[in-house]
Amino acid sequence: MAHAELPFELLLERYPAERGLPRHPLFQTLFGLQVIEGSGTLDLPGLQASTLEIDLHAAKFDLAMDVKIIRGQVKLRLEYRRALFRESSIARIGTVYLSVLEHLASAADTPIGELALLGAQEQSALQAWSVNAQAHETGNVLAVIEAQAKAHPERPALRVPHTGQVLDYGQLNARANALAQWLMAQGLTRDQRVGVCMERSQEMVLALLAIMKAGAAYVPMDPDHPPQRLRYSAVLGQLPEVSGCRIVDVATLSDIASADNPGLEIHPEQLAYVIYTSGSTGQPKGAANRHGSLYNRLAWMQAAWRRNVRPSVPACSDNRVPDSRRPGTTPRPRPEAPAAMPRPAHRSGWH
Repeated sequence: MAHAELPFELLLERYPAERGLPRHPLFQTLFGLQVIEGSGTLDLPGLQASTLEIDLHAAKFDLAMDVKIIRGQVKLRLEYRRALFRESSIARIGTVYLSVLEHLASAADTPIGELALLGAQEQSALQAWSVNAQAHETGNVLAVIEAQAKAHPERPALRVPHTGQVLDYGQLNARANALAQWLMAQGLTRDQRVGVCMERSQEMVLALLAIMKAGAAYVPMDPDHPPQRLRYSAVLGQLPEVSGCRIVDVATLSDIASADNPGLEIHPEQLAYVIYTSGSTGQPKGAANRHGSLYNRLAWMQAAWRRNVRPSVPACSDNRVPDSRRPGTTPRPRPEAPAAMPRPAHRSGWH
C-alpha cells in the first residue's frame, strides 16, 4: 500500500463522503485474506489455547468475506446485512467463489474473463431460457405507417390531449414526408444524428418520423434537462449556433407543402435513434438502436399484448416507442411546466 501511513482522520477529512452510523464512510464491501503458518494457535508454556468462534449479531459492512488459510486448509466466512441480502443470495455467492477456487486449483493460468461463474445446472437453465422459438418477420416501422396511411388515410393516428392536436394517418405521413424532403434538400444523409429538443406535441412526432424517413437517426433531448446534459449531447441549453451543428426551428417550417414518401430503402441494420443513459454512474453514454430492433420490439409487443402501440412517455426515454395503451384510449398528457417558466422553442440540430 503506497499510502498505508496516511492518518485515517486526514483521509476522512479530505474525502467528500457523508458519514453516518449505519454505513462505513469509505467502503461497504470488504475482502480479507489471512495466511497462518504453523499451528495457528497460541502456544504458551503451561497453557492450552484454542480458537473460539464468536457469533456476531450485527454486520460491520454491507458484505464482508474473510478467508483464512491455516496449514493448507481454507476457511471461508461471509458476513452480510440482512436488510440488503437474502440468505439464498449469500449462499450462491459462496458457491460461486468455491467454484472459482476449484477451477483455479486445477488450471491456475486461466484468465479471469474465462472463469465459469455459474454451475452446470445454472448454465443449463440460462441456455433453456435463451431459446426463443418465436420469430418476427423483418420490416421497418416507417413502411408500416406508410402502408396504413395509404389504406386508411382518414383513420386517427395521433392525438395530443393536453394540446388538442389531432392528425389522421394521411396528414401525419404527408407532413412527415414534407419535412423529410426538406431535410434531405438541406444535405441530411444516412446515419447522421439529429438532435431533437422539443416538448411533447405533434411537431415532435413529425420531426422524429421525418428524420428517420430521411435516412438519419434522431437523438431526443428533454428541454427540462439541465444545460450541462444538453451541452454534453452537443446541443446547448438554449440551442444557439454551435460549431459543426446547424440549428433548425421546426415551427418555421409549418408552411412547407405536403410531399410523397421519400422512397429511401431502410436497411434493418441502419441507425434509427440514439438514446443517452442517465449518467448516474458517470458520463451519459449513447445507446445506438437499429431499425430492425425497433420493428422487432414493436412486432413482439403487438403480438404478445394485442394492443395498439402509442407513445406516452418522454421522447428521451427508450420506452417511448414501445409503450402501449388499450385500443381506443389515448396517451396520458405530460404535466406542463408553470406558465412563468420559459420554454425553449421547437428546435432540432444535426452535425
